[in-house]
Amino acid sequence: MFANGEQEIDQTELTELSIVSERAVGVNSGGMDQSASVFSTRGSALYVSFVPSLTARPVFLFPKLSQSSPSLLLRSFVAADKQVTGPVCYNLRVVECSLAAAYLHNALNKSSNSLPPDSSPLGISLHGFHNAYFGISPKPSMNNWQNSSTLRNQHSRKKKATREKK
Repeated sequence: MFANGEQEIDQTELTELSIVSERAVGVNSGGMDQSASVFSTRGSALYVSFVPSLTARPVFLFPKLSQSSPSLLLRSFVAADKQVTGPVCYNLRVVECSLAAAYLHNALNKSSNSLPPDSSPLGISLHGFHNAYFGISPKPSMNNWQNSSTLRNQHSRKKKATREKK
């Protein structure tokens, strides 16, 4: 972009352009990878929201948990030509995650309500399942995610649901 005379690059515009570009080659991309690539800050997690528009900000403080929750982040350094492999390999993961959301909703939902549709490529997602399971409004406030008691409550409910299904 700099070679074409752009002096400043808006991070939101760059992220949205990246999302549109991947979709143009047939990849059912949601935008999280692109957001992390453009907005990430060393030494922090990243809170990304697409509702009502794309926003991202670093998260430096985390709620205290009674047990540690290990995480592992990897980079394979394997180049992926998404124009060639995306329509099969990458999009398969999108389908698998949507099926996982439907399965979890049917297995854990105590009511007869169906999984609410959303704007994901297949119309249902793990995010939609999460919101339905925890009774979160489909239009979250950007400030709600910081409530540590809500996060602890969700963590406890997830652990309990996992134990019940073993």
